[in-house]
Amino acid sequence: MYNRKMNISELYEGHYRALEKEFLELILKLSSSGEKITAIAAGAGQLNELRKLILSNSDKRVFAGIDFLPGIQYLARKISSFPINPEKVSHADRTIFAFRAMQDIKENKPLYHLRSNIETTHSMGSFLEMLLEQGVTPEIYETITLSLGAGPSETEEVIGQVFKKYDDLRERVYHQCDDLYMKQDTTETLSGVFVFYGFYDLNPGQRRFLEAFAKRTSKMYWFSPLSDNSPWADIYSRTKKLLNKTGSRCDTHIEMNSFGQFFESLLSNKNNSKNKKITVPAEFRITASSGEMGACRDTLSRITELHAEGVPYSKIAVVRRKQGYGSLVRMAHHEGIPVKDNLKAKVSELPEVNLLLLLTSLESGQFHYLLLQEILSTGLLKSEMAYPASNISTIVLECGVRFNRNEWKKWYSTADPDNKLRQLLQKLDEFYGTLPKKAHPIDYLNRLRKLFERLYCFEISGDLEDLLFRKEVWLAEAKIDWSQFSSMMQIQLREQDVELSSGDPDGFSVLTIEKVRGSKFDSVIIMDLEEGIYPKPVVEDPRLTEDLRTHLQMSRKLEREIEDGFLIRQAAEAAQKTLDIIYRQRDVKGTEIYPSSFIYELVSKRENWFKVSSSSPYTQLLGGSHKLHETVDLIKDNKTPDSPFFTRGCNASGSRMDFSADFDEYDGILEENVYHHSTYSATMLEEYIKCPFAFLAGRIWRLKKKELAGISTTPTPMKKGIFVHDAVEEIVEKYNFAANRKQIKEILVIAAEKENIAKKIGSETLKDVFIEEQESIIFETLQQHKDKSWKFFRKEERLTGKIGDIDIEGRIDLILENDKSELIIIDLKTGRLPENKSTEEGNEFQLPFYYQLVTQSYPGKKIEGVCYMAVSAREPGNLEGFTADEMQEILDAGFEESISEIIELLNGGIFPPLPRNTKNHPCTYCDFRALCRRTPYERLKSKAEVSTVARLLAEEINNKDEKW
Repeated sequence: MYNRKMNISELYEGHYRALEKEFLELILKLSSSGEKITAIAAGAGQLNELRKLILSNSDKRVFAGIDFLPGIQYLARKISSFPINPEKVSHADRTIFAFRAMQDIKENKPLYHLRSNIETTHSMGSFLEMLLEQGVTPEIYETITLSLGAGPSETEEVIGQVFKKYDDLRERVYHQCDDLYMKQDTTETLSGVFVFYGFYDLNPGQRRFLEAFAKRTSKMYWFSPLSDNSPWADIYSRTKKLLNKTGSRCDTHIEMNSFGQFFESLLSNKNNSKNKKITVPAEFRITASSGEMGACRDTLSRITELHAEGVPYSKIAVVRRKQGYGSLVRMAHHEGIPVKDNLKAKVSELPEVNLLLLLTSLESGQFHYLLLQEILSTGLLKSEMAYPASNISTIVLECGVRFNRNEWKKWYSTADPDNKLRQLLQKLDEFYGTLPKKAHPIDYLNRLRKLFERLYCFEISGDLEDLLFRKEVWLAEAKIDWSQFSSMMQIQLREQDVELSSGDPDGFSVLTIEKVRGSKFDSVIIMDLEEGIYPKPVVEDPRLTEDLRTHLQMSRKLEREIEDGFLIRQAAEAAQKTLDIIYRQRDVKGTEIYPSSFIYELVSKRENWFKVSSSSPYTQLLGGSHKLHETVDLIKDNKTPDSPFFTRGCNASGSRMDFSADFDEYDGILEENVYHHSTYSATMLEEYIKCPFAFLAGRIWRLKKKELAGISTTPTPMKKGIFVHDAVEEIVEKYNFAANRKQIKEILVIAAEKENIAKKIGSETLKDVFIEEQESIIFETLQQHKDKSWKFFRKEERLTGKIGDIDIEGRIDLILENDKSELIIIDLKTGRLPENKSTEEGNEFQLPFYYQLVTQSYPGKKIEGVCYMAVSAREPGNLEGFTADEMQEILDAGFEESISEIIELLNGGIFPPLPRNTKNHPCTYCDFRALCRRTPYERLKSKAEVSTVARLLAEEINNKDEKW
């Protein structure tokens, strides 16, 4: 479709600094002839560099004679015959246009069942807007799909029909969108010289526009940052076919800077040879961070460090996939570090918008009491309706109304007229009761505004009016129902932004990688170099297959990784003095993230330009320059914190990243006996092998997490476990396994009163629900064994004994006796039962300990078996355990030697962070994460090789089957 060529006066190819030299010479030459010059650059960043170049190397008359434009669409507007006031289709209107267009899809055709789904129609509208912005019209789409070898698929045929209808509806309302400027057809000759700078991959609409534009002028010059023999030439091919000229290489005498050359060699297919040594330039570094917060903290720390070394903030750029949002800009504003970007947020984050969205969700949410609670919790209602949110639960418990507008109407009809909840419900009921079945969006918007005015405790300001009730985003002519309007309203608000505070014009810049290309900064910091971001993952869109993309002459997925590589090189080329890469090793949940394939080779080397930053929450949250942070630092320096956990957290943060130092207490390698114990329990040893470091922090340092007092619908797991254990033991003692539900409940009620369960879980009603649930579980548990001849023998039996020469102790939940006077040892579990395999492999010690203790304490008694018994809803009454013979085999198979080795390590001061990464012992979040030296394990690994005491540590690290 786009095979015609443009006749241009000259084509220059090379890297940006070389292009700038040729551009300056050309402009000075052209300006001397007195011709009007228009310079069109591929973005505002490149345009600013050209302006500075002209201003610093010529007089003001030259600069005044040039019209600078930051993109081809600006050129289209400039030469347009109608007013230059570009429009953009709002998210609300694109949803309505697509919704109406999709209603004509016939049954049994693709997308038929999704035609009324508002999220789907919004997605379709955004997809069609993308095609139009790329210069693909419904006519072009139809022509191309018909020309495909097998003809259009059913999906392509349906999308073509929807596209035609969508475009028709759109053009009735919107007349000045950029794609319409680009489509203008005029033959008027244009005077002057046009210089295009920095373009290398044009979309179909730009190429078509330039083909037509070239007929109107004979003086066009082109500067491209790519050439035919570049390793990135594939993404230049479509544009190069358009240029009827052999390029003049302008970089033969000017080298690209060292950072650009470095990434050219590292990333290009041509030069990235395993046999070729790549030289890492000076002033380059990589920092591996932990999580988004850690990466932002490291970035701001680096910016502060560069500024202290004399680099102005305005000469520092941070490159991110997205611009202007997220932790980095927010953190910079919060801590007073100058940043150019305004502090923005999504409109949906504002309390007023949250209230509006809740109001629109009530009908679809069936007036559920939780939605009402949220509305009341906003704190934005007028005083006569500001009912305490927490009191709704009381109403629910008293009258039973949980949802349904009619049910709430029955309640408020009989409530006190002065009741604030009644006042609110009455207004909400009036609003929803008078809504028309279908209406124009503006009608619904006006009604919603009136409701908001009746409820909102402040005056609606002009800014709030513009955010919430702007009619300009609802231009489409259509009648829709309320549920469709409310969904569209939520989409529109979700996509809007709000500015919270202005940026500093002298601050550092946060730029997308596309916007940094061609610019110059003293220092560049590239973030987001993780797998799945750079290169961006290729996701096949069923609405736009690769074959169709190729025929539409749009960028293909095979080229996207090449283009991402070239973008990284251009970002590196923008750095004049220093270049940093800061990437995340873990996400916010602590899950490991792999580095981008672009830097994997560098990360694997970990030489002196590579460092790992602290993952300590203290460093990440309080390591900045904000006044709060300074106060915390003073407290730390004065050694005055009241929490030993705080002190040790600070000290661990300071020592964690020191690869050169010896082991210290924060590695868990103490090399001395710090836990003096003469008698050992199974629980103690199980805690130790699960994670020796957590054992050290909890049992020896005695650091405990302070739990917030709160109310839940059930007791905490620990309190629930103790309650159930005590109750089951008393029931078995009194009734064996023959207790009926009434007898079980009597004991549970007495125990609940004794433990004050009602107060702990918030109400008598919830206490009764909890007791009923436990009554059922305990009854089912006892029923599983009622036919056995088991009788009560002992409960909560504290015993001492020996395994070899080791003194042991334990407290056994239940000891039963069968009709042969043999003993059955029971350990009750309210959660999942440990598997027998775990005991056999030496990860669980309770059953062997209990068997040995009972054997030695009751020498005249035989033992039938020893087992865990489940008292849980999942598996009530289930048993997991061993016969006496099986248990004796375990004890005879080196059990004493295993226990001795663990005790030797414990007494030797060996407390490394070594959770068993198995199904039963995963490494999950724990109270001591801020102190943990689990990462980076390289330091521990290297030290384990020379440590004489870290046998357990070295063994774990060398285990290839388990991942740290």
